[in-house]
Formats: sequence, structure tokens, C-alpha cells
Amino acid sequence: MFGRRIFLLGAAYFMVGFTRPSGAAESRTLVAFFSRLPEMPSGADAVTHATAFTGNVEEAAKTIGALTGADLYAIRSSRKYPILHRQNSIEAKKELDENARPPLSSPSVDLSKYSTVFIGFPIWWYQEPMIVRSFLEKYDWQGKTVIPFCVSMEVGIDRAENNIKRFCRGARVLSGRRFESGQTVRPDEITAWLKTIQKENE
Repeated sequence: MFGRRIFLLGAAYFMVGFTRPSGAAESRTLVAFFSRLPEMPSGADAVTHATAFTGNVEEAAKTIGALTGADLYAIRSSRKYPILHRQNSIEAKKELDENARPPLSSPSVDLSKYSTVFIGFPIWWYQEPMIVRSFLEKYDWQGKTVIPFCVSMEVGIDRAENNIKRFCRGARVLSGRRFESGQTVRPDEITAWLKTIQKENE
């Protein structure tokens, strides 16, 4: 069902600057995202561990990729976070207090190929998880356009967006978008957001 919706909405790429040039073999846009979905038991939500909706961040990332023709890149940590929300929250707060940089297990990506990078993540303690900072500090963002998006129950993206501006020195960081956790991310909602970005940058 999800794949069919993506096919119908993503049949034509429409974002100027995000669109794959005619005849090009590779995309100039990347969607990098951190999701705990691979660690979750089947049927458990990555945020609440209580609903039937799974992997909101990954779902949003795949939708953006389908609609823009972007490549996908999963930000992975070599450490395993607790499954239950309360336990994971304790670990996330510890990383934040220690200003930790959890080690990445995902392979390096050649960021020089991309001019635009979407960065997606869940909100942990009012901002991006520290593993996202591990990813951001690894690369040169000079001249890139960075577009953050997040999933949260209530907290907005403002603090995370300001942090990303600090860590992506030399990049143009556009206004981010928050999607609500525990609900299916609707492709039409993302389509409207992408069109807004396009209009603001014409």
C-alpha cells in the first residue's frame, strides 16, 4: 500500500535543484536519516514502543527520496540503544550531558557528489540525537544546502535546526519540518512541504 502511494506521487520528480539532471546516472540530492527501526521488534513504534506505526523517520525519508529522486543514506550507530522508550530516554540524556559522539557503524558517504542534503531524525531531549552530531562533524558542509526534518510527539524542530546550523559550517540550512510521531507520514503532506521549499527558493 505504502509503495503504491509512493509510486503514484513520485512518478515525476518536480523539485528544481533537487531533480536528477536529464541523462545523469546519480542524484545530486541525499536524504540522510537516523532511525531506530532496525532495532525494533515487529509492530513496535520506535518512539513509544506502544503503537502499530513503525519507523516514522525512515518512512518520511523514503517518501522524500521517492518524490525528489534523492539517494538514501541511513545513519547507524555501532551501539545498540534500549528498545523501551524510558530506558532509551535515560541513555539519550546521558549522551547529551556528556556531549558524546557515539561511533558510526554506517559506511562513509561521498558527500562531494551532493549539493542538497535532507537530514532526518527523531527528537531526543528537545533536539537531535547525538549520533546525528557524529555524522555532521564527519563531513565538510561548505556550499551545501541542508534541509532538516524530524519526528516528535510535541517538540518542534527549532533547537535542532539551530544546532545543525552550528555543525554544518558553510552550509545554507533551510527551515526544517516536524512530523508527528505515532501517525503515518502522509505523502501528500510531504509533497506540500517540498513545494513550499521550492516556492521559497525560486
